[in-house]
Amino acid sequence: MRVARVRPDEARLRRDTPDRSASLARAIGGPARASNGQPPQSLLRDLPGGRRYIVVHLAVRFVWDERKAAANLKKHGVSFDEAWSAFEDPLGAYYPDSLHAARFILIGYSRQHRLLYVVHAEVQSDAIRIISARKATKHEKARYEND
Repeated sequence: MRVARVRPDEARLRRDTPDRSASLARAIGGPARASNGQPPQSLLRDLPGGRRYIVVHLAVRFVWDERKAAANLKKHGVSFDEAWSAFEDPLGAYYPDSLHAARFILIGYSRQHRLLYVVHAEVQSDAIRIISARKATKHEKARYEND
């Protein structure tokens, strides 16, 4: 496994979805939902288009298998070093993986200005394991732009 970068106290914007509640509760060290079932008001942010996001401040480590990273670069032309930068996209779209319950999908722009489709899993409250990364298809780009 490889640890990429740790970015302490950086705000991460996440879409408010029920699938993220448990990991959010671990990350902030408290309840992810208030008694009314909503995230605490101090964590909510409204953005244009009526979208609501949860802002979480935490240090995040990105880990991956070196052999898998090399194979991914060869197959898809995307390094995992580039893939973790897609998590910095404030408008990154997060979705649960329909094939694997413990995995999530991120569609977001990397620092190289490429729209990436990144499969990942939260292995600990402060560690994300990158599983796969590739350029987003035109359908995924449309989903990113319309969500």
